[in-house]
Amino acid sequence: MIVFPAHPHGVYTVNDKKKLPLLLLLYFIVVFSPLARASWDIWACASIHIVSLLILLIYLISVLWDSERAGIRVNVKSVYFPLFIFLFISSLSYLTSIDRFNTRNELFNLLNYMFLFFMAGRIVGEETSGNSGLNSKYDLKQDRSRQYFLCLLLSIGAFLSLTGFSQFIRGVSVTGTMVNSNILAGYLVMVIPVSLGFLIKEWNSKIKRFLCLGTFGLMLVCLFLTRSLGGILGAFIGVLLVAYFMLGRDFFRKYRYYFIVLVFLLAALSIIKLCDINAANRFSWWKTALRMIADKPLFGVGLGNFGSAFLNYKSGALNSLYAHNFFLQTGAETGVAGLLVLVWFLIKVLKRGKTTDKLLFASVIGILVQNLVDYNLCIPANAVLFWMMLGIMRGRDEGGHYSRFTLELNREKKGILTAVIVMLVLWAGVKVTKPFLASRYGVFAGNSVKERHASHGDTAEEKKETKIRALGEAEDYYRKAIDTDPLNSMHYSALADVYMGYYMEDGYRSWLDEAIIELEKAVEYRYCYAPFHRNLSLLYQLKMDYERAVREIKTAIECDKFNKEYRNILENLMINQ
Repeated sequence: MIVFPAHPHGVYTVNDKKKLPLLLLLYFIVVFSPLARASWDIWACASIHIVSLLILLIYLISVLWDSERAGIRVNVKSVYFPLFIFLFISSLSYLTSIDRFNTRNELFNLLNYMFLFFMAGRIVGEETSGNSGLNSKYDLKQDRSRQYFLCLLLSIGAFLSLTGFSQFIRGVSVTGTMVNSNILAGYLVMVIPVSLGFLIKEWNSKIKRFLCLGTFGLMLVCLFLTRSLGGILGAFIGVLLVAYFMLGRDFFRKYRYYFIVLVFLLAALSIIKLCDINAANRFSWWKTALRMIADKPLFGVGLGNFGSAFLNYKSGALNSLYAHNFFLQTGAETGVAGLLVLVWFLIKVLKRGKTTDKLLFASVIGILVQNLVDYNLCIPANAVLFWMMLGIMRGRDEGGHYSRFTLELNREKKGILTAVIVMLVLWAGVKVTKPFLASRYGVFAGNSVKERHASHGDTAEEKKETKIRALGEAEDYYRKAIDTDPLNSMHYSALADVYMGYYMEDGYRSWLDEAIIELEKAVEYRYCYAPFHRNLSLLYQLKMDYERAVREIKTAIECDKFNKEYRNILENLMINQ
């Protein structure tokens, strides 16, 4: 990677004045990501990308102007080596991806996670090279950045838990500000061990003990209210590790009977849960992931495409966007090599984390245990926190030797490099905002059709003109959406619906041809999506081209074998022929 050392054999360290804006922006991402519906929506992801690019711009320019030379270093022993291999494999999966729109967006997310991993280690975990983690109740050395970060997590966890309690009282699903209960449970799994660590640390202070105990209890009860067995198991493992690291074996010997009772209770809960239909569903989803891995072991179905490929591989009628196992989903999307490299990376980070920050080590182990049966590490809010925790555990790189390929930096070269950096960051900013802008055009198009209504006193001709004007506006917006982001197949399909609207209004058959053209473009970008083929089949039926109609509905059945509607359409077509 390219580095800007402040001295020949050192690593650049950000001073406190320049560190503050970077910390504030990192904290903004930490707060924003869970509160914005787990950053599930495309606008939230785009916002995080923009803030990350701003952090990158500030950091690179600061490093550049404080350095005397730039160099290139390749260290195969570094934790970044398997990480970059994983990025390379994930990028290759784009070439064989069944839906490049999803893969492109997930690559944006992966790049952002990698960057946050780096920045968290460089800024928040700067002192991790020493024994600065919250490792025992006697070893309490903590740098300020890490303290603020962990306190911020406790505040967010308390807020999410209070929101969850409010929802429970109202009789609705306990989700906090997240999309569903499992995602909230995953976030709490990462924060609860931190809360216990602070409780043990501050036990001798009455006020702090009261606050920490209240926060810990609040989050623990909220976790149970989510009814996520995977989350409860993950938190249990994380809490046990914190207790072991900070209180020692004697604590376990003293309260061993209580732990035995807890283990039996969790075992009973697990047995009860196994009898639930959701457990059987998970086994089905895992089998489907294994089928994907067996079918495409090299590069998988493409990063972010488990849900898109699921219809082709499933063995039952139930659908799912996720494998409910983080590792199986990674293998299905990036292939066996991608899975192995990711595991290699995690092992390298955890080895270091066990000696530098046992508290965060317990949190990471807890969330990994949960994601053996869940998917919340695929959700941006949880993934952001997970990767930042890994970065803080890892800390900054130690000083090392640089290659012979170095560039001495004078004022002119720094100016040129600054201009290049600004241009590249602006280019990246445009790239990551285009999917959001395209989605907004799609929303405007949908609203154009929904909000334009004819008045009650209008004649039939006036009502028709109103509908055609609305369709015209929608067509213009969908064209802008396609021009902005041509990889989104849904906009082609929506444009085909607009042309069908024209056909319903004036009956010109040429609109059917326009609709077919757009749907075929949608199929080109997302071949395995059964509804596209089903709609093409219906269009060919209207054109009385029954041979193509049969071909398309058969393709739809291949993509979704358990869809009864498609089989009924095929039977009717065969009768009519």
